[in-house]
Amino acid sequence: PPRRVPLALQPKLKQKLDSLLKNGIIEKKDESTYWVNNLLIVKKKDGSLRLCLDSRNLNKAIKREH
Repeated sequence: PPRRVPLALQPKLKQKLDSLLKNGIIEKKDESTYWVNNLLIVKKKDGSLRLCLDSRNLNKAIKREH
């Protein structure tokens, strides 16, 4: 299930995502994609946000050589 972002952190999250978008680190997709990773947000001691992706479903789909 998707993780909820607390209302108090939503403005900081938008600011962080806008910065990542502006710097070309992420890109916006208007169409659907095959893979979606849940976003986990952790507030650091200095008040900034750490963005983490939960890639467990993606990792399960990767073909590995053994």
